[in-house]
Amino acid sequence: MEEVPLIRVEKAPVVLHPSLAMQSAVLLALGALSKAEELLPLLDDYRVISLTKKIVSVSPGTFYFYAVFALGADAALVAGVPDNSGALIAAQVAATAAILPLVGALLVGGKINSIIQGNEPLKL
Repeated sequence: MEEVPLIRVEKAPVVLHPSLAMQSAVLLALGALSKAEELLPLLDDYRVISLTKKIVSVSPGTFYFYAVFALGADAALVAGVPDNSGALIAAQVAATAAILPLVGALLVGGKINSIIQGNEPLKL
């Protein structure tokens, strides 16, 4: 088998699809990239970048665990609270309506972290 010489990434030619090249040119013309660069110090002041790094370093299994935990807590609440008045039923519905978006966010966060950390290939 013949060995293929490796080249450094910065020396590798970059070929963009014509539509991507046009989008990049439009972004440069509008100054969007320079405006985004101006926001970086602000994001650093509010510690958004460090918070993002911490969130991305969390194991996807942790997100999935807390999603199942929240679903279990909701099921326990619905099962534990009696259904003998309209107010209690409304409380059960309100609690479930509050917990379901949290569960969805945790599941999506776990999936995104799994892709970012390289545990799962991205399928487009």
